[in-house]
Amino acid sequence: MFSEIDDKYEDASNMLKEKVAKLGLKGLNNNERQFYLVDCLLKGIDKGTLNFFVTSDISETFDEVLIVLKELDLSHFADLVIRANEVSQSSKSNDEKFTELEKIEDEYFELEYTEIYEKLLTLLS
Repeated sequence: MFSEIDDKYEDASNMLKEKVAKLGLKGLNNNERQFYLVDCLLKGIDKGTLNFFVTSDISETFDEVLIVLKELDLSHFADLVIRANEVSQSSKSNDEKFTELEKIEDEYFELEYTEIYEKLLTLLS
């Protein structure tokens, strides 16, 4: 069951997704861009892999996303993303990477989403 925060977050996410579809990332103001980039990360992870972020086009904005997470006091989330990036960029075998990323994903899914959503929504208020 979704909370009011979850609903607000999904509404904002959908609104920005539509805006980006029409105008591209350049059509977003700075706060909208920050929200959208972190939202892409969240949606990618929710689809089942941290590897989504570090191997997608969004990876070009990796440093920007980390800054946003830290500015919003989401340091633990930022640390998970950093660790996932380090694993993905390492010379380890794909099996080793998969095993390590699974462990990091388990930690990610223990995070409190409502707190993340609330902090991201402050960017749009």
